[in-house]
Parts: sequence; structure tokens; C-alpha cells
Amino acid sequence: MKKHCILFFLICCLTEYSYAQVTKAENSHELINQYAREYMESANDYAVVFSGLDQPKLINNIKSAYLRTKGYKELDDWGYETYNIESSANGKFDEGDLLYDGVVYPKISMRLDLYTDELMVLTPNITYRIVLDPGRVGYANFNGYHIIYVPSNANIKLPKGYYQQLYSGSSSVLRKESFSYNRQSENLVNWTRKYYICKDGISYNVKNKKAVLKVFKSHKKELERYIKDTGINFNDMESALPLVVEQYDKLTGK
Repeated sequence: MKKHCILFFLICCLTEYSYAQVTKAENSHELINQYAREYMESANDYAVVFSGLDQPKLINNIKSAYLRTKGYKELDDWGYETYNIESSANGKFDEGDLLYDGVVYPKISMRLDLYTDELMVLTPNITYRIVLDPGRVGYANFNGYHIIYVPSNANIKLPKGYYQQLYSGSSSVLRKESFSYNRQSENLVNWTRKYYICKDGISYNVKNKKAVLKVFKSHKKELERYIKDTGINFNDMESALPLVVEQYDKLTGK
């Protein structure tokens, strides 16, 4: 079971960013309140973001997998794309803009856990990794992606969680990466990357050109011509899908 470190520990430990000297407190309750005031002052307008639960430790303290920078690829010995959890590229925080509780916070250090599906921010003293409440996340822009959270009660029927929004118009394109845990090997396994086209309130999981054209069968011929003329390569779904879906929106005038 996941165990979270409560904000109490965060407040008590973030003293290096406080500039007021702690005076003698009559009891522990006063001391905690004083640390809390100083933390809120040092965090300023960002305090609402840096308050929450610390990232839980994974089973057997294994290393997790995180969303990597857009365009970053690792290949195995056979030339197929792979994900190396032990790579130095895994787990890095990246600065970006965060819309949280309706307020945009710039230059926030963030990363997205692909196993727990949690978005977290790094505190100013680089000590705690605060897991954000997904219901309060409007969007997060980092690692070259625009990331949104789709709740379980969304109009579009999609598994709830964080998605990379690759295109947004009348139709939209979403991408999701994930891992699962194997108890026998005690490792993260089954790295998956799924792409969805959302059109007219319905989501379609697409894996190749044929599946994409089936979604847009009313304009299949026009899109086939567009794909051929522009040389779109569906081996790179991340680049191909936004172009084709945007062209569909233009053809339909939506």
C-alpha cells in the first residue's frame, strides 16, 4: 500500500528558505505554526502548489519511469525503440507552466510518473516531490508536451489519467504512456504508448494508418491524397496524427 509523507514533514523541514529566526516556542504546537507561517512566506504565491503529499515509495523501492522529453528516443540492439529505466534521462524534472486551481504558475519543476500516473512538482529546496491533486490541474506544459488530466466523468469515454495533448481543434489527438508492475520479477514491465483520436464526443484508439482512415472514412480519399502528397510517415505516429487530424478539421470546416 502506498504511504505518503504528510505536509507536516514538509513544513518542518523547509527552514532553509525561511528568513525569520525561530523564536522560543512554549510548546510544539506553536513551533509547528511558526514553521508553517515561515514556509508560506517563503513560498509566496506558489504555496498552494507546494502543499500536498510527498511522492510515495514504490513497491520494494524500485525506480519508477517518467515522461521523457519530446523527441528523445532510445533504441535496443535490434534498432527498436525501448525505454531504459536506468538511463540518466529518466526521472529528470523539467521547468514549465502549470495551470492549477485556475492560476498559471510559470517555471515550475515537474515530472509525470508513468507507472503511478501522478504529476509532481519539486519544492524550492529540491527535497520533496509533491504529488498534485489531478482534479485541480488545468494543464501542465513541460518536456515539450501539453499535458491534461481526463477525469472518469469526462464527456469523452477514456480511461481516466494524464494525457499528452498533441493536437486540439474540433477534433483532438491524445497520447498516453504507461507501465505495469510484475511481482515475480519485481520490475516495471509492459511499457505501452497509446494514441487516441477524439471526434464528435467519441474516442478512438488508433495504432496505424488504416485505423486512422477508418475514423475519418467520410473523407478517406482526400486524406489519403494529403498523406501521399506530404509524405507523412505513420511509423512516427506522434508526428503523423496531429497533421492528419488537423487536415480533417480543415476539410470539414470545423
